[in-house]
Amino acid sequence: EIIANPCRKCRGEGRVDEKRKLNVKIPAGVETGTKIRLESEGEAGLRGAANGDLYIFVVVQDHEFFIRDSSDLLCKVPVLFTTAAIGGKVEIPTIAGKKVELKIPSGTQAADKFRLSGNGMPILNSGRKGDMYVEVAIEVPVNLNAKQKDLMQQLEEEIKNSPDAMPETNDF
Repeated sequence: EIIANPCRKCRGEGRVDEKRKLNVKIPAGVETGTKIRLESEGEAGLRGAANGDLYIFVVVQDHEFFIRDSSDLLCKVPVLFTTAAIGGKVEIPTIAGKKVELKIPSGTQAADKFRLSGNGMPILNSGRKGDMYVEVAIEVPVNLNAKQKDLMQQLEEEIKNSPDAMPETNDF
């Protein structure tokens, strides 16, 4: 069919470009690369044909504290060397904005990991959550005063005289 007098807006195509905003519900647990289809929200078909579909490809931003691995999360938490040595508790932030208490056993070493079940990301369409893994980053004090240095030297001597106090290491 030849249109003798096409309108100025559509130039005979039967469709006009129009921008509009859509509210899209992003389900909990989506990952980068997830494709969301919005039926009939795409480009209008030619000469009155039905609209096509609109596809949204999700890109999830990195978090400043948590590293995501599918539905699991990894974070590094600073722990004082004294807490690592004698044990104690530290508060850990969760992705949900709450804090959980983590028990640090005595003798904890740098890079030891602890699992907090169910504190990870939601698993898409399941109602369950992944786990959070907490890696210990041992903090060593700096700028000790004279009394603190003296106490540390006493502790060092005490540990040297107790062969069972230190973990077994490979000799270099």
